[in-house]
Amino acid sequence: MSHKVIIQIVFPLIKQLGEKIRLISDRELSL
Repeated sequence: MSHKVIIQIVFPLIKQLGEKIRLISDRELSL
């Protein structure tokens, strides 16, 4: 696999993960 393909696959996954973590941390802060 080329470098660009790996970035195209991994980057969106990391973005989704970051959004989930932010939502969870926001909930914990509101509690």
